Amino acid sequence: MELFDKGYDKVVKSIFCSGKTSYEYAVKNFLPQIDKYYAQRKKVDEKFYQKLERDIVLGCVMPAITIALVLPSVAEYVGKSKEEIITLLEEQKENLYILDGIQRLNTLKRAYKDEIKDFDIYINLLVSDSDDRLLYRMITLNNGQKPMSARHQIEVLAHNIFDFENLPIAIQTEKARSKKRIKGSFDKDDIIKGYISYLSESVNIDNQKIIESKMDELIADKIIESSVTQTESQFTKVIEKIEEFIDEEYSLKWFKQPNNLIGFCAGIGKSYNTIKVETKESFKEMLEKFELSFESFDISKIKLGHLRRLTVQYFISKYDVMKPYSQPEIEDSISQASMLFM
Repeated sequence: MELFDKGYDKVVKSIFCSGKTSYEYAVKNFLPQIDKYYAQRKKVDEKFYQKLERDIVLGCVMPAITIALVLPSVAEYVGKSKEEIITLLEEQKENLYILDGIQRLNTLKRAYKDEIKDFDIYINLLVSDSDDRLLYRMITLNNGQKPMSARHQIEVLAHNIFDFENLPIAIQTEKARSKKRIKGSFDKDDIIKGYISYLSESVNIDNQKIIESKMDELIADKIIESSVTQTESQFTKVIEKIEEFIDEEYSLKWFKQPNNLIGFCAGIGKSYNTIKVETKESFKEMLEKFELSFESFDISKIKLGHLRRLTVQYFISKYDVMKPYSQPEIEDSISQASMLFM
């Protein structure tokens, strides 16, 4: 492998390298990463890539494949040489993500011939300490390709990135819960929805009135426009804070309401620095003020679930402002904001 250049992507806060490797190396080391992850994107009809397959056999230069590596810290590698980055990549090759180029790699496999092992495959490499920012980059690379929707991309990485069994909160699939329910456990689908809300900073993630393809496009647009690359939080840190809060029975019941969880995740990016230092007792008091304020709405005149999502998002995103407010002041603020939602 050879790296031509090494820089720093200030948007996704990652080391960026461009380079090339051999055909044989790509087939041996990159191709296995496609099938090892849950629900990875299905292969597109081969006829769409038959021309590329023929061109590969003839020796074409394919567009660069984008690969990525997640490490606990990137700072210690910023000053490393290109040769040291190559060594790092060799050591961590089993932990690579394929961010862009899955279909090209599948085509490469079909075109593989012993006699053409010696031509070059160009690569882009991102080394990051944030799964969330890599997902942002994946969306910007893949948005618009019909075979894989924005939500599917997010679900793929969520299942790959998170070790659900070892997260600080108990999480179960619907199937597992039907057999044996763990007390206080969260539904995995709700956590995935929370992740999409966190990344897109939006609660509008499953509107049944919008056709699926348009909904996926809107979600992808919101993720690209969101501040996920600028926030100091990461979703795993958000989950850790929720775990701390739900030590209070009141807060546990509050977070287990999916609309509350979605609204919280959609708003936390704007107020993470304030909420991360909150005690569980103080946060519970704020939730109680919010709930008393929410009771002021006439439920006969509102879409209760949707308004709850929106008002929770507003309340959490403005948490630093509302923290010193009394309950009537919070009620007034939420009431005025709700006029924009209706």
